[in-house]
Amino acid sequence: MRASLSLSKHSKKDIDNILGEFGFVATSSKRMLGGFSATNYRVETKDGEMAVLKIMNGMQKKSVKGQTDIIEYLFRRGYTGLGRPYIAAWKGKDESKQKSDEDKDEDEDEDTHDDDDGDDDIEKRYVVFKGTPCCLLSYVDGISAEEALEQNLDLCESTVIAMLGEELAKLHSVVVTPDAGLRDHLTGGASLASEHMNGVYLLAIEDSKYANHPFIKFYQEELVNLIDCMSNRNLPKGIIHGDPFLDNVIVDEKSGHFKGFVDWEDTTVGPLLFDIATAIIGTCYNEHCCMLDEFRLKTFLNGYTKKRKLTNEELQYLPRFIQMTLTCNCAWRFKNFAIDHPELNETNSHVEIQERVLAMREEDTKDFLGKVMADLHAGARRRENVAPCVLCAII
Repeated sequence: MRASLSLSKHSKKDIDNILGEFGFVATSSKRMLGGFSATNYRVETKDGEMAVLKIMNGMQKKSVKGQTDIIEYLFRRGYTGLGRPYIAAWKGKDESKQKSDEDKDEDEDEDTHDDDDGDDDIEKRYVVFKGTPCCLLSYVDGISAEEALEQNLDLCESTVIAMLGEELAKLHSVVVTPDAGLRDHLTGGASLASEHMNGVYLLAIEDSKYANHPFIKFYQEELVNLIDCMSNRNLPKGIIHGDPFLDNVIVDEKSGHFKGFVDWEDTTVGPLLFDIATAIIGTCYNEHCCMLDEFRLKTFLNGYTKKRKLTNEELQYLPRFIQMTLTCNCAWRFKNFAIDHPELNETNSHVEIQERVLAMREEDTKDFLGKVMADLHAGARRRENVAPCVLCAII
């Protein structure tokens, strides 16, 4: 469960100014429940057109551009499980002519114009307001799968978990063309994996008052696995959501049918296993338990592999990716709650996730996951009558 963060509210004038840059005239706006990446408002026109205004707190313009570029690419490739970004009505200025004024321009209270990316003909899908980039996405109607399971007692948990697997596989099946020009996991998204890989995250912790905390040693040990996983060039890559937890999956309130994914801040082009492992750590643990639930895990993987087969190397690396995404989540909690937001009094929120990482090191866990991977491959072999593979040892 994620803690809530009190973010600054925006006046009606602020919201109208931002929306005006997208040619969107709202007659109503309502702040949505949110977390750390954005302050979200559901806005609606007099004709009933609804959208979500996302004010991306603390993010750089290139990060928001990277997100909206991928979302638009998915839409143009026929993928519909998302909200499409609106195009801003203004045209960008040539960065080479504006560099000296960049900081001044972004600090102006009412400035919603941008000054990077250089080409006046490029469609812009974000604006900058008071130094903060913002985007507008069409509204995905429904409720989160997490809420649906809590409110609808007739909705079967295993059905929702299998559905998540299937829908994630559909997303991963979207082909990324060589000329797409989308960001990858080495430059952004994927729970800031690039900042783990280049040492930025470690430096931030070492520069804090927690420089001698035992977490540092644990994190450095896990960093070896993280870098190895995310540097593997043999694993299939494609567009990943980056944070496919059930609270980011929108379903029909009554039927539980999939409507779309939301909160694409971590989307990027990267190893598909990152998404698979992230979904597993978000759905396949019982509360306050360090061991994966076998039934949930198999339910998710069976749902996923109905739409997309895992390669032999993916089967080999999946346990390590589970451990790695747990580490990313754990490190995020430690930095976010212990260093960045101690006022929330959740300094030890990382401990439960850290215990799950440590459990992944145990031989019993390795044996259990090895059997699950072997059973999954054997099932695929029986269905398709293909030659067996030899699974390497789980490290």
